[in-house]
Amino acid sequence: MKSHHYWQGILNEVLNKDDLNYSFHYTNLGPENRDDLDNNLRDLKRDRIYLTGEFSGIYLTPRECDCLCALASGRTVKTVARELKLSHRTVEFYLKNLKAKFGCANKGELLALVAEADLIAFLTAAD
Repeated sequence: MKSHHYWQGILNEVLNKDDLNYSFHYTNLGPENRDDLDNNLRDLKRDRIYLTGEFSGIYLTPRECDCLCALASGRTVKTVARELKLSHRTVEFYLKNLKAKFGCANKGELLALVAEADLIAFLTAAD
């Protein structure tokens, strides 16, 4: 029953996100934080790295870049996760997104493509 109470609280906060008199306990959706949240999301989108040449139209997030550079240097998913203070599942999620963006079937194919195109040099120069 505790989980029902929690989710009901989340739902109430979402429904009352613009109510100045509502007290928020579970989320930061309150009116005083809403602008900060929107600005943070906008800033994250500005940090995207847009690729050029044969990869034009593809963008990478800063975390995808971090993971790709670390994986390309020969580290394992678990090592990358530990270094970036992420779960290994999160790194696997980024890896899945990277494979989809580049049209690769597996990690080896992705890393071969990255090495062949010398993308790591481009990505580290973009930082």
